Amino acid sequence: MSNLIATDLQGQQVDSPLIDLFEMSLPDGTEIYFHPGVDETTSTIQFRSLDNSTINTYIALPLIMDGIDIQADGAMSRPTLTIANVTAVLGNALSGYSYDDLIGRTVIRRQTLQKYLVGQTPDVSNPPIELNKAKYKIDRIASESNISVTFELAVAYDLEGI
Repeated sequence: MSNLIATDLQGQQVDSPLIDLFEMSLPDGTEIYFHPGVDETTSTIQFRSLDNSTINTYIALPLIMDGIDIQADGAMSRPTLTIANVTAVLGNALSGYSYDDLIGRTVIRRQTLQKYLVGQTPDVSNPPIELNKAKYKIDRIASESNISVTFELAVAYDLEGI
């Protein structure tokens, strides 16, 4: 975690909203980038890659990640990622893959402040300023309907048989 973002979040007033960014690898190795939306807009946003070599464009996609619980003992939490299925945005991004093809694929959750996105402040996000990333594997499809699809996630070392 960058000292700059820690200082921003520990102040009495946080002057920029916290943004969730998601990256998912497809079976052919390509990556798709998405975020749950910023304010009421459905625009795309940009943020630097983890290795700082490129700028990635994240598409707005109605989603919610629920059940994140960090603890030192006991069973690991199994968060869920629910993505709205009412638009074709996710289907188009999957390039012909089905939801079943995503089982076992990696989902990375990154968090930063809106002011550290590309274009918000001049070159302050070089290298990217963010909280620690969280890496999950899609373990199963918890539910699928005409409205949404819900994936159950697991940390890589918590999967059965490992």
